[in-house]
Amino acid sequence: MKTRILLIVFLFSVKAFAQTIRVTDRNQETGIKEQYYVLKADKKIREGKYESYIMFTDKLICEGNYKNNLKDGLWTYSDWKGGVLDSGRYQQGKKVGIWSGYNYKYELVIQYDYTNNKIVLYVPSATAAAAIYGVINGADTIKTHLEPPPYIFRGQWPVYEYVST
Repeated sequence: MKTRILLIVFLFSVKAFAQTIRVTDRNQETGIKEQYYVLKADKKIREGKYESYIMFTDKLICEGNYKNNLKDGLWTYSDWKGGVLDSGRYQQGKKVGIWSGYNYKYELVIQYDYTNNKIVLYVPSATAAAAIYGVINGADTIKTHLEPPPYIFRGQWPVYEYVST
């Protein structure tokens, strides 16, 4: 009898801890609205579905899932028109497997295998392939072609995010 009572109390406490509540954050500076779930017992821990939107148009630009406050499962990043820019999987907050990147015409241009750290497919644009890049080597800057040319997942947005923080 005591075992049953302890089991019922344990199951009830696990269920109560796992309950989530929906949060909506609006950032007027970036124009981004985020909707996600946090644990009721600890509102700092994200758990479940995540979505971000362009606030003024309500266009979905990112969706994925959190598990114990870490990105987990399939994540998709889109542009303001709704076209997919890149997508792939996270496992315990780290990119795993093959991620696919698309150009502004939504054509597949790159696939990168994060598990094996290698490019699987890359179709550079004619502009990128012909470009001359400045490569810093100590105090010198060398102008050269790069093979393969650089590619930034999600276009320039990650660069802007990095520079602005």
